[in-house]
Amino acid sequence: MKTETPDRFFDLAMMKIAGHASSPQLDELEGLLSQDPGLEQEFKRLAQESRLMIKLIPMIREVQTAH
Repeated sequence: MKTETPDRFFDLAMMKIAGHASSPQLDELEGLLSQDPGLEQEFKRLAQESRLMIKLIPMIREVQTAH
């Protein structure tokens, strides 16, 4: 695996999770996922953590403003 692959994977994964990935970027991500089966699990973890953060951030802000 190339040294830039982890950073590129992360960038592409986060763009897909955010809904901002272009078709070529999605294709590139799929290529990375097919080359390294471990990345599929990492992608699922990132997606799950992102969904959790989306739910938690408003609650954290609410607590901060209450104090």
